[in-house]
Amino acid sequence: MKITFPDWGPERWVDFPQNPLIEPPNGYVIGDPQVIVPGEHDRYWHMFASGRGAIYRFRSEDGVRWELERTITSFARWAGLVYLHREGGRWHLFYTRADESGCTVICARESNDLENWGDERVVLRPELSWEREGRRVQVRNPCLVKVGDTYRLYYSGGTVWLDDCGYEEPKYVSFAEADEIYGPYRKHGEPIIKPDPKVPYRNFGAGALKVFRREGGFIGLNNGIYRDEEGRSRSAICLMASDDGIKWTDAPFNPIIPPTDGWKRALVYQLDLVLNYQGRTIIYYNARDGWREGKERIGASELVKVGCIEKANLDDIEGILFVINTSNREAYRNVIPKEHFKEPVVSAEELLDDFKRMEFYVYKAEGRIVGVAALQVEGGKIGRVRWVYVLPGYQRKGIGTALVRHLERKAEELKLEKLWLIVVDGAKWAINFYEKLGYSLKGGIERPWGFDVIMEKALT
Repeated sequence: MKITFPDWGPERWVDFPQNPLIEPPNGYVIGDPQVIVPGEHDRYWHMFASGRGAIYRFRSEDGVRWELERTITSFARWAGLVYLHREGGRWHLFYTRADESGCTVICARESNDLENWGDERVVLRPELSWEREGRRVQVRNPCLVKVGDTYRLYYSGGTVWLDDCGYEEPKYVSFAEADEIYGPYRKHGEPIIKPDPKVPYRNFGAGALKVFRREGGFIGLNNGIYRDEEGRSRSAICLMASDDGIKWTDAPFNPIIPPTDGWKRALVYQLDLVLNYQGRTIIYYNARDGWREGKERIGASELVKVGCIEKANLDDIEGILFVINTSNREAYRNVIPKEHFKEPVVSAEELLDDFKRMEFYVYKAEGRIVGVAALQVEGGKIGRVRWVYVLPGYQRKGIGTALVRHLERKAEELKLEKLWLIVVDGAKWAINFYEKLGYSLKGGIERPWGFDVIMEKALT
Protein backbone atom coordinates (compact mmCIF):
# COMPACT_ATOMS: atom_id res chain seq x y z
CA MET A 1 0.00 0.00 0.00
CA LYS A 2 1.41 3.36 -1.05
CA ILE A 3 1.84 5.81 1.81
CA THR A 4 0.37 9.27 1.18
CA PHE A 5 1.04 12.47 3.06
CA PRO A 6 -1.09 15.55 3.71
CA ASP A 7 0.06 18.62 1.79
CA TRP A 8 1.97 19.99 4.76
CA GLY A 9 5.27 21.06 3.20
CA PRO A 10 7.48 23.53 5.09
CA GLU A 11 6.34 26.45 2.92
CA ARG A 12 2.83 26.05 4.34
CA TRP A 13 3.75 26.48 8.02
CA VAL A 14 3.89 30.12 9.06
CA ASP A 15 4.99 31.27 12.51
CA PHE A 16 2.56 33.26 14.61
CA PRO A 17 3.79 36.86 14.44
CA GLN A 18 3.49 37.02 18.25
CA ASN A 19 6.02 34.19 18.73
CA PRO A 20 7.23 33.18 21.20
CA LEU A 21 3.86 32.97 22.94
CA ILE A 22 4.93 31.72 26.37
CA GLU A 23 8.05 32.50 28.37
CA PRO A 24 9.21 29.92 30.93
CA PRO A 25 7.77 30.73 34.38
CA ASN A 26 10.91 29.24 35.93
CA GLY A 27 13.13 31.46 33.78
CA TYR A 28 14.75 28.59 31.87
CA VAL A 29 12.52 25.98 30.23
CA ILE A 30 8.90 25.54 29.20
CA GLY A 31 7.97 22.78 26.76
CA ASP A 32 5.87 19.82 25.61
CA PRO A 33 2.60 21.74 25.19
CA GLN A 34 -0.74 19.94 25.24
CA VAL A 35 -3.68 22.07 24.08
CA ILE A 36 -7.41 21.89 24.81
CA VAL A 37 -9.51 23.93 22.39
CA PRO A 38 -12.69 25.81 23.37
CA GLY A 39 -15.66 23.48 23.68
CA GLU A 40 -13.69 20.47 24.89
CA HIS A 41 -13.74 21.65 28.50
CA ASP A 42 -15.19 25.16 28.64
CA ARG A 43 -15.13 28.28 26.47
CA TYR A 44 -11.39 28.85 26.92
CA TRP A 45 -8.24 27.49 25.38
CA HIS A 46 -6.19 25.53 27.92
CA MET A 47 -2.59 24.32 27.77
CA PHE A 48 -0.59 21.98 29.93
CA ALA A 49 3.20 22.25 29.64
CA SER A 50 6.20 21.49 31.79
CA GLY A 51 9.66 22.63 32.77
CA ARG A 52 12.24 22.09 35.49
CA GLY A 53 10.15 19.36 37.11
CA ALA A 54 6.90 21.35 37.36
CA ILE A 55 3.70 21.06 35.31
CA TYR A 56 2.04 24.33 34.30
CA ARG A 57 -1.55 25.01 33.28
CA PHE A 58 -2.29 28.05 31.11
CA ARG A 59 -5.51 29.62 29.87
CA SER A 60 -6.22 31.77 26.83
CA GLU A 61 -9.11 33.59 25.19
CA ASP A 62 -7.71 33.24 21.68
CA GLY A 63 -4.93 30.63 21.64
CA VAL A 64 -2.32 33.39 21.34
CA ARG A 65 -2.20 35.31 24.63
CA TRP A 66 -1.75 32.88 27.51
CA GLU A 67 -1.88 33.42 31.26
CA LEU A 68 -0.54 31.04 33.88
CA GLU A 69 -3.38 29.53 35.93
CA ARG A 70 -1.62 26.99 38.09
CA THR A 71 1.78 25.46 38.82
CA ILE A 72 1.56 21.77 39.78
CA THR A 73 4.45 20.54 41.92
CA SER A 74 2.58 18.02 44.07
CA PHE A 75 2.86 15.07 41.63
CA ALA A 76 6.53 14.38 42.23
CA ARG A 77 9.92 15.95 42.81
CA TRP A 78 10.24 16.05 39.00
CA ALA A 79 7.28 15.54 36.65
CA GLY A 80 6.78 16.66 33.06
CA LEU A 81 6.56 15.70 29.37
CA VAL A 82 2.78 15.49 29.60
CA TYR A 83 0.06 14.08 27.35
CA LEU A 84 -3.71 14.60 27.76
CA HIS A 85 -6.38 12.09 26.75
CA ARG A 86 -10.13 12.65 27.17
CA GLU A 87 -12.58 9.78 27.38
CA GLY A 88 -15.95 9.25 29.03
CA GLY A 89 -16.09 12.83 30.28
CA ARG A 90 -12.83 12.47 32.20
CA TRP A 91 -9.32 13.73 31.55
CA HIS A 92 -6.35 11.38 31.76
CA LEU A 93 -2.96 13.02 32.21
CA PHE A 94 0.05 10.88 31.28
CA TYR A 95 3.40 12.26 32.36
CA THR A 96 7.04 11.37 32.95
CA ARG A 97 8.31 11.15 36.54
CA ALA A 98 12.03 11.25 37.30
CA ASP A 99 13.98 10.16 40.36
CA GLU A 100 17.02 11.96 41.78
CA SER A 101 19.35 10.29 39.27
CA GLY A 102 17.28 11.36 36.25
CA CYS A 103 15.89 7.90 35.54
CA THR A 104 12.22 7.99 34.59
CA VAL A 105 8.92 6.10 34.45
CA ILE A 106 5.60 6.99 32.81
CA CYS A 107 2.69 7.69 35.16
CA ALA A 108 -0.95 8.72 34.85
CA ARG A 109 -3.69 10.46 36.85
CA GLU A 110 -7.29 11.33 36.07
CA SER A 111 -9.58 14.31 36.66
CA ASN A 112 -13.04 15.53 35.72
CA ASP A 113 -12.26 19.25 36.10
CA LEU A 114 -8.52 19.67 35.26
CA GLU A 115 -8.10 20.92 38.80
CA ASN A 116 -8.32 17.94 41.13
CA TRP A 117 -6.28 14.89 40.15
CA GLY A 118 -6.54 11.33 41.44
CA ASP A 119 -3.81 9.05 42.70
CA GLU A 120 -0.77 8.31 40.60
CA ARG A 121 -0.54 5.07 38.62
CA VAL A 122 2.77 3.91 37.17
CA VAL A 123 1.96 2.54 33.71
CA LEU A 124 5.40 1.94 32.15
CA ARG A 125 8.90 1.28 33.44
CA PRO A 126 12.25 0.94 31.59
CA GLU A 127 12.85 -2.82 31.52
CA LEU A 128 14.12 -3.77 28.04
CA SER A 129 17.80 -3.53 27.18
CA TRP A 130 17.36 -0.76 24.57
CA GLU A 131 15.19 1.24 27.02
CA ARG A 132 18.11 1.22 29.43
CA GLU A 133 20.74 2.48 26.99
CA GLY A 134 22.50 5.75 27.76
CA ARG A 135 23.63 7.66 30.82
CA ARG A 136 20.10 7.79 32.21
CA VAL A 137 17.61 4.92 32.14
CA GLN A 138 14.38 6.32 30.80
CA VAL A 139 10.96 5.72 29.30
CA ARG A 140 9.30 9.08 28.61
CA ASN A 141 7.25 11.28 26.22
CA PRO A 142 3.92 9.39 26.35
CA CYS A 143 1.30 9.67 23.61
CA LEU A 144 -1.94 7.65 23.87
CA VAL A 145 -4.04 6.66 20.83
CA LYS A 146 -7.15 4.45 20.81
CA VAL A 147 -6.97 1.79 18.07
CA GLY A 148 -10.30 0.01 18.04
CA ASP A 149 -10.82 -1.15 21.61
CA THR A 150 -7.10 -1.16 22.34
CA TYR A 151 -5.11 1.58 24.04
CA ARG A 152 -1.79 2.15 22.29
CA LEU A 153 0.78 4.10 24.28
CA TYR A 154 3.64 5.47 22.19
CA TYR A 155 6.73 6.36 24.17
CA SER A 156 10.45 7.10 23.91
CA GLY A 157 13.14 4.97 25.54
CA GLY A 158 16.91 4.96 25.91
CA THR A 159 18.95 8.16 25.73
CA VAL A 160 21.72 9.91 23.86
CA TRP A 161 23.80 12.63 25.49
CA LEU A 162 24.07 16.10 23.93
CA ASP A 163 27.50 17.35 24.99
CA ASP A 164 26.91 20.90 23.77
CA CYS A 165 23.63 21.12 25.70
CA GLY A 166 24.53 19.17 28.82
CA TYR A 167 21.46 16.92 28.91
CA GLU A 168 20.01 13.78 27.34
CA GLU A 169 17.41 13.22 24.61
CA PRO A 170 15.52 10.05 23.57
CA LYS A 171 17.26 7.49 21.38
CA TYR A 172 14.32 5.27 20.37
CA VAL A 173 10.53 5.33 19.95
CA SER A 174 8.25 2.34 20.49
CA PHE A 175 4.76 1.53 21.85
CA ALA A 176 2.86 -0.70 24.26
CA GLU A 177 -0.80 -1.80 24.19
CA ALA A 178 -3.44 -2.52 26.81
CA ASP A 179 -7.12 -3.40 27.09
CA GLU A 180 -7.63 -0.85 29.88
CA ILE A 181 -6.39 2.73 29.85
CA TYR A 182 -4.05 2.25 32.81
CA GLY A 183 -2.85 -1.18 31.73
CA PRO A 184 -1.27 -3.55 32.22
CA TYR A 185 0.57 -2.56 29.01
CA ARG A 186 2.14 -5.16 26.70
CA LYS A 187 5.28 -3.76 25.10
CA HIS A 188 5.90 -4.12 21.38
CA GLY A 189 9.41 -5.03 22.39
CA GLU A 190 11.46 -3.32 19.68
CA PRO A 191 11.91 0.29 18.62
CA ILE A 192 9.75 1.42 15.70
CA ILE A 193 11.87 4.55 15.12
CA LYS A 194 15.64 4.57 15.52
CA PRO A 195 18.45 7.02 14.80
CA ASP A 196 19.47 6.63 11.17
CA PRO A 197 22.70 8.05 9.71
CA LYS A 198 20.97 8.21 6.32
CA VAL A 199 18.30 10.58 7.67
CA PRO A 200 19.98 13.97 8.23
CA TYR A 201 17.31 15.20 10.66
CA ARG A 202 17.36 12.00 12.78
CA ASN A 203 20.98 10.87 12.60
CA PHE A 204 21.62 10.85 16.36
CA GLY A 205 18.38 10.09 18.22
CA ALA A 206 14.74 9.28 17.48
CA GLY A 207 13.37 12.00 19.75
CA ALA A 208 9.65 11.71 20.42
CA LEU A 209 6.53 10.99 18.36
CA LYS A 210 3.03 12.43 18.55
CA VAL A 211 0.49 10.29 16.67
CA PHE A 212 -2.88 11.31 15.23
CA ARG A 213 -5.55 9.24 13.49
CA ARG A 214 -6.59 10.09 9.97
CA GLU A 215 -8.75 8.35 7.40
CA GLY A 216 -6.97 5.22 6.24
CA GLY A 217 -4.14 5.38 8.72
CA PHE A 218 -2.01 7.56 10.97
CA ILE A 219 0.14 10.66 10.80
CA GLY A 220 3.00 11.33 13.15
CA LEU A 221 4.95 14.43 14.10
CA ASN A 222 8.47 13.51 15.14
CA ASN A 223 11.20 15.73 16.51
CA GLY A 224 14.27 13.73 15.60
CA ILE A 225 17.61 14.51 17.24
CA TYR A 226 20.50 15.15 14.87
CA ARG A 227 23.91 16.71 14.46
CA ASP A 228 24.30 19.28 11.73
CA GLU A 229 27.27 19.66 9.38
CA GLU A 230 29.13 21.61 12.05
CA GLY A 231 28.50 18.96 14.70
CA ARG A 232 25.96 21.01 16.69
CA SER A 233 23.00 19.27 18.30
CA ARG A 234 19.71 19.99 16.55
CA SER A 235 16.06 18.98 16.51
CA ALA A 236 13.33 19.70 13.96
CA ILE A 237 9.67 18.77 13.53
CA CYS A 238 9.14 16.23 10.76
CA LEU A 239 6.02 14.66 9.25
CA MET A 240 5.60 10.88 9.08
CA ALA A 241 2.77 8.63 7.90
CA SER A 242 1.76 5.03 8.48
CA ASP A 243 -1.07 2.71 7.51
CA ASP A 244 -0.86 0.73 10.77
CA GLY A 245 0.83 3.13 13.22
CA ILE A 246 3.81 0.78 13.51
CA LYS A 247 5.81 1.05 10.31
CA TRP A 248 6.49 4.72 9.62
CA THR A 249 7.60 6.57 6.50
CA ASP A 250 9.17 10.04 6.40
CA ALA A 251 7.64 12.74 4.23
CA PRO A 252 9.93 13.61 1.31
CA PHE A 253 9.80 17.33 2.15
CA ASN A 254 10.96 17.09 5.78
CA PRO A 255 11.58 18.86 8.04
CA ILE A 256 8.41 20.96 8.17
CA ILE A 257 9.47 23.20 11.09
CA PRO A 258 13.26 23.44 11.42
CA PRO A 259 15.36 25.61 13.72
CA THR A 260 15.92 29.04 12.18
CA ASP A 261 17.00 32.00 14.30
CA GLY A 262 15.99 34.04 17.32
CA TRP A 263 13.92 32.12 19.87
CA LYS A 264 14.26 28.87 17.87
CA ARG A 265 17.87 29.21 16.76
CA ALA A 266 19.11 25.86 18.08
CA LEU A 267 16.45 23.16 18.48
CA VAL A 268 12.73 22.75 17.76
CA TYR A 269 11.21 20.20 20.10
CA GLN A 270 7.94 18.61 21.17
CA LEU A 271 4.47 19.67 20.21
CA ASP A 272 0.75 19.35 19.99
CA LEU A 273 -1.40 19.53 16.86
CA VAL A 274 -4.71 21.40 16.77
CA LEU A 275 -6.31 19.87 13.71
CA ASN A 276 -8.95 21.77 11.75
CA TYR A 277 -10.39 23.75 14.66
CA GLN A 278 -12.75 26.28 13.04
CA GLY A 279 -10.87 25.69 9.79
CA ARG A 280 -7.43 26.26 11.35
CA THR A 281 -4.60 23.76 11.82
CA ILE A 282 -1.90 24.80 14.29
CA ILE A 283 1.22 23.22 15.74
CA TYR A 284 2.18 24.45 19.20
CA TYR A 285 5.78 23.57 20.04
CA ASN A 286 8.72 24.51 22.23
CA ALA A 287 12.06 25.63 20.87
CA ARG A 288 15.47 26.52 22.26
CA ASP A 289 17.49 29.64 21.39
CA GLY A 290 20.89 28.21 22.28
CA TRP A 291 22.67 25.14 23.51
CA ARG A 292 24.08 24.78 27.04
CA GLU A 293 22.96 28.29 28.01
CA GLY A 294 19.79 28.26 25.90
CA LYS A 295 16.28 29.11 26.99
CA GLU A 296 13.17 27.20 25.86
CA ARG A 297 9.88 28.91 25.03
CA ILE A 298 6.59 27.91 23.43
CA GLY A 299 5.35 29.25 20.11
CA ALA A 300 3.09 28.16 17.26
CA SER A 301 2.95 27.79 13.49
CA GLU A 302 -0.22 27.70 11.42
CA LEU A 303 -0.95 25.82 8.22
CA VAL A 304 -1.75 28.36 5.50
CA LYS A 305 -3.22 27.97 2.06
CA VAL A 306 -0.88 26.87 -0.66
CA GLY A 307 0.99 29.83 -2.09
CA CYS A 308 1.58 30.43 -5.76
CA ILE A 309 4.19 32.13 -7.92
CA GLU A 310 2.94 34.73 -10.37
CA LYS A 311 4.55 37.11 -12.79
CA ALA A 312 4.44 40.54 -11.18
CA ASN A 313 2.71 43.58 -12.64
CA LEU A 314 2.66 47.26 -11.73
CA ASP A 315 -0.17 46.68 -9.25
CA ASP A 316 2.30 44.62 -7.20
CA ILE A 317 4.82 47.46 -6.75
CA GLU A 318 3.73 48.38 -3.23
CA GLY A 319 3.79 44.76 -2.02
CA ILE A 320 7.19 44.12 -3.62
CA LEU A 321 8.65 47.24 -2.02
CA PHE A 322 7.43 46.11 1.38
CA VAL A 323 8.92 42.64 1.03
CA ILE A 324 12.31 43.86 -0.27
CA ASN A 325 12.80 46.71 2.19
CA THR A 326 11.47 44.85 5.23
CA SER A 327 13.51 41.72 4.51
CA ASN A 328 16.66 43.65 3.62
CA ARG A 329 16.48 45.66 6.84
CA GLU A 330 16.12 42.52 8.97
CA ALA A 331 18.85 40.65 7.10
CA TYR A 332 21.58 43.25 6.60
CA ARG A 333 21.31 46.05 9.15
CA ASN A 334 23.77 44.23 11.40
CA VAL A 335 25.95 43.04 8.52
CA ILE A 336 26.61 46.23 6.57
CA PRO A 337 28.06 49.11 8.64
CA LYS A 338 25.53 51.80 9.51
CA GLU A 339 27.30 54.49 7.45
CA HIS A 340 26.97 52.34 4.32
CA PHE A 341 23.57 50.77 4.95
CA LYS A 342 20.88 52.08 2.61
CA GLU A 343 17.37 52.35 4.08
CA PRO A 344 15.17 51.77 2.19
CA VAL A 345 17.34 49.68 -0.11
CA VAL A 346 15.10 50.49 -3.09
CA SER A 347 12.62 53.28 -3.81
CA ALA A 348 9.45 53.08 -5.87
CA GLU A 349 11.15 55.02 -8.69
CA GLU A 350 14.14 52.66 -8.71
CA LEU A 351 11.89 49.64 -8.67
CA LEU A 352 9.85 50.97 -11.60
CA ASP A 353 13.07 51.40 -13.53
CA ASP A 354 14.06 47.81 -12.74
CA PHE A 355 10.66 46.65 -14.01
CA LYS A 356 11.76 47.85 -17.45
CA ARG A 357 14.98 45.81 -17.35
CA MET A 358 13.98 42.52 -15.73
CA GLU A 359 11.07 40.17 -15.05
CA PHE A 360 9.74 40.12 -11.47
CA TYR A 361 7.94 37.16 -9.91
CA VAL A 362 6.07 37.15 -6.62
CA TYR A 363 5.10 34.40 -4.20
CA LYS A 364 1.64 34.93 -2.72
CA ALA A 365 0.22 33.30 0.38
CA GLU A 366 -3.11 34.13 1.96
CA GLY A 367 -3.68 36.80 -0.68
CA ARG A 368 -0.53 38.78 0.04
CA ILE A 369 2.97 38.98 -1.44
CA VAL A 370 5.44 37.27 0.90
CA GLY A 371 8.35 36.63 -1.48
CA VAL A 372 9.89 38.16 -4.58
CA ALA A 373 12.61 37.40 -7.14
CA ALA A 374 13.65 38.86 -10.49
CA LEU A 375 15.46 37.61 -13.60
CA GLN A 376 17.59 40.01 -15.63
CA VAL A 377 18.63 38.73 -19.06
CA GLU A 378 22.09 39.83 -20.20
CA GLY A 379 24.09 39.20 -23.37
CA GLY A 380 25.80 35.94 -24.23
CA LYS A 381 23.02 33.64 -22.98
CA ILE A 382 23.61 34.78 -19.41
CA GLY A 383 21.06 35.82 -16.82
CA ARG A 384 21.33 37.45 -13.41
CA VAL A 385 19.28 36.56 -10.34
CA ARG A 386 18.09 39.75 -8.63
CA TRP A 387 16.02 40.87 -5.64
CA VAL A 388 15.42 37.50 -3.96
CA TYR A 389 13.67 38.27 -0.67
CA VAL A 390 11.15 36.54 1.59
CA LEU A 391 9.36 38.17 4.52
CA PRO A 392 10.90 37.13 7.87
CA GLY A 393 7.81 35.27 9.09
CA TYR A 394 7.78 33.12 5.95
CA GLN A 395 11.47 32.24 5.74
CA ARG A 396 12.89 28.71 6.03
CA LYS A 397 9.71 27.31 4.47
CA GLY A 398 10.90 26.61 0.94
CA ILE A 399 9.59 29.86 -0.55
CA GLY A 400 13.01 31.24 -1.47
CA THR A 401 13.94 27.90 -3.02
CA ALA A 402 10.69 27.84 -5.01
CA LEU A 403 11.32 31.36 -6.34
CA VAL A 404 14.90 30.64 -7.43
CA ARG A 405 13.87 27.37 -9.05
CA HIS A 406 11.15 29.27 -10.90
CA LEU A 407 13.72 31.75 -12.23
CA GLU A 408 15.89 28.86 -13.37
CA ARG A 409 13.01 27.30 -15.31
CA LYS A 410 12.28 30.63 -16.97
CA ALA A 411 15.96 31.01 -17.84
CA GLU A 412 15.99 27.56 -19.41
CA GLU A 413 12.91 28.46 -21.47
CA LEU A 414 14.88 31.46 -22.75
CA LYS A 415 17.79 29.14 -23.66
CA LEU A 416 20.12 30.81 -21.15
CA GLU A 417 23.18 28.79 -20.25
CA LYS A 418 24.30 30.40 -17.02
CA LEU A 419 22.92 32.38 -14.08
CA TRP A 420 24.92 34.55 -11.73
CA LEU A 421 24.25 36.66 -8.68
CA ILE A 422 25.89 38.82 -6.03
CA VAL A 423 25.73 38.18 -2.28
CA VAL A 424 27.15 40.20 0.61
CA ASP A 425 30.16 38.28 1.93
CA GLY A 426 29.01 38.69 5.53
CA ALA A 427 25.65 37.01 4.75
CA LYS A 428 26.87 33.45 5.27
CA TRP A 429 23.29 32.14 5.42
CA ALA A 430 22.63 33.50 1.91
CA ILE A 431 25.84 31.98 0.55
CA ASN A 432 24.90 28.61 2.08
CA PHE A 433 21.39 28.93 0.61
CA TYR A 434 22.68 29.39 -2.92
CA GLU A 435 25.35 26.73 -2.55
CA LYS A 436 22.64 24.21 -1.68
CA LEU A 437 20.89 25.22 -4.90
CA GLY A 438 24.00 24.47 -6.93
CA TYR A 439 25.65 27.90 -7.16
CA SER A 440 29.41 28.17 -6.64
CA LEU A 441 31.72 31.02 -5.68
CA LYS A 442 33.47 32.63 -8.65
CA GLY A 443 34.99 35.84 -7.36
CA GLY A 444 34.47 38.98 -5.36
CA ILE A 445 33.75 42.69 -5.65
CA GLU A 446 35.37 45.11 -3.23
CA ARG A 447 32.95 47.38 -1.40
CA PRO A 448 33.50 50.16 1.16
CA TRP A 449 32.40 47.76 3.91
CA GLY A 450 34.27 44.68 2.63
CA PHE A 451 33.40 42.34 -0.21
CA ASP A 452 30.45 41.03 -2.15
CA VAL A 453 30.85 37.57 -3.62
CA ILE A 454 29.89 36.47 -7.12
CA MET A 455 28.15 33.10 -7.49
CA GLU A 456 27.34 31.21 -10.70
CA LYS A 457 25.41 28.19 -11.85
CA ALA A 458 25.49 26.50 -15.26
CA LEU A 459 22.06 25.51 -16.58
CA THR A 460 21.56 22.17 -18.27
